Amino acid sequence: MCWKLGACLAVYVTVLVLGVKCADMTETVGGITTKVLGQSGKIQVYKEGKTASTGVTITMDAIKELTSNDTVINSHEFNTFANQDFTFSSSNETQYPDSDVNVTQFNFMSNVSVGKGNTADGMAKLTMYVYIFSSDGNITVSGQNYTVKTGMMKFNVKIEDWPFCGSASVTCTHGNRPLTGTSLDLYIEIKGQGSQPNYTDVAKTYDLGNGATVVVPKEVVYTNASNTTTEMMSAGYPKLEINGSKSTFIFRFRMFQGSALYDPTVDLGDSVTPPTPEVKNKTVEESGSGVKTEVVGKSGKITFSNKKGKSVTVELDSLKEKGGNDAAIQDNKHNINTFAKQDFTFSEPMDENYPNTSLGTKKLTFISAVTQGNTQANVTVDMYIFKMGGNITNGNEVTVVKKGDMKFTVDIKNWKFCGDSGVTCTPSANGTSLDLDIIMKGKGGGNPTKKTSEANSPDVYDLGDGMVYMSKKYDRDDNMTIDLPQGYPKLETVGSKKIFRLKFDKFTSKVHYDPTFSLVDTIEPNGSGALAATITSVLTSVLLAALGRML
Repeated sequence: MCWKLGACLAVYVTVLVLGVKCADMTETVGGITTKVLGQSGKIQVYKEGKTASTGVTITMDAIKELTSNDTVINSHEFNTFANQDFTFSSSNETQYPDSDVNVTQFNFMSNVSVGKGNTADGMAKLTMYVYIFSSDGNITVSGQNYTVKTGMMKFNVKIEDWPFCGSASVTCTHGNRPLTGTSLDLYIEIKGQGSQPNYTDVAKTYDLGNGATVVVPKEVVYTNASNTTTEMMSAGYPKLEINGSKSTFIFRFRMFQGSALYDPTVDLGDSVTPPTPEVKNKTVEESGSGVKTEVVGKSGKITFSNKKGKSVTVELDSLKEKGGNDAAIQDNKHNINTFAKQDFTFSEPMDENYPNTSLGTKKLTFISAVTQGNTQANVTVDMYIFKMGGNITNGNEVTVVKKGDMKFTVDIKNWKFCGDSGVTCTPSANGTSLDLDIIMKGKGGGNPTKKTSEANSPDVYDLGDGMVYMSKKYDRDDNMTIDLPQGYPKLETVGSKKIFRLKFDKFTSKVHYDPTFSLVDTIEPNGSGALAATITSVLTSVLLAALGRML
């Protein structure tokens, strides 16, 4: 839609019906002007009252599809945006995603015909999202914290629906030889007043001259119909290519279905540097039950307590990949031997029903990024304190919860196993499973003791100050609920520690596991329905066992 443009007077309806093109779009925030040219999509950022030549110019240069040996596929090469038409959204005063930092935001889009001749292989979509910061603050980009200032500009580049050679219904050849696309290179010229960008080795930042900088992260966000992942670019990318007076950044995306999104940041003032991470702890209290949970930002250790002085501590201990016959993977990039030094970031607590139920909870989410060489996995913990009692069904397994109980779910996403495509481990190995070790103990520090282990019910352990209900099931990839391998969850002694070990068979995108805690002397649920259900369940088990012995 055209907005504030003297050269484009048509209203939105006219643009849609008659195809009228917008001219340029200009926004000035915090003394910084950002101008986008409607034809070519070139972005100019400069200080108010100055000319574009005094600032930074960002020019979309080319998109090239490549084979596995880095050969450009000529029919899927887009060499210039100079005559490409872009259409604009209206601008919007909002906040940068997942932050409280104010921005002016708009986007502009162009369709790119991929393939040559009368039978193009498909139409890709290129969208640029522009964020101009109208307040100072901190934002998170791909797990990294950045300080931003009023007037700074961030632009996200999103490529959707690229028809890669060799994908469904797309056939490319060179002579009689079929071609398969494995990556996509995006070329962007970023030019300041300096002779060429100069890498400062600070937070992936390049000095563009006259105080201007650009931050070029290595992370790319891929989204398809089933999930979203954040992955590192191939080694050596982003790459800066100097050709005479022209300085072009090359950003490499792996072959994808859906979309790939990348987000640099431009600053005309001081360099953008990440602040020293401020590791914070988080405390959440559910007032109705008097239950309090404290989470340590370094290590993610959880302490779960009530007003009667009862408490249980939960600590993620290690995450280790295993090969055939449960052999240890020696490559350290595939093992987290301790979470003690892992940083966790937190959401704000919120009131939310437990998934797929009507049971009200107080929820807190905390996340830690795990680096695996050039890729990144994520460990996410969702913690719930129940405001009421009821039943939770997981496959054919039923867990009874009462008011004041706590359930935390662990999600491990985007883990790359040794032997996966593009993953080489030293020494050579093939990963077949992932072991997660968790330490759980009551305030007294006594050893966990198994109380019950029944079919279609979680294993129950006494922790002294409370009970933990360890599910024998987990969700893998497409939310399919399956059994843990035989013998898991397993209580083991490792040195002086008692750990609960979970084993997840090899997965593609994620696994999800959820135990439940109940403290001694917590408030029973409304009425006593869940307590009655628990008593009934226990009595039924006892009676059935007795009948079995009699028969």
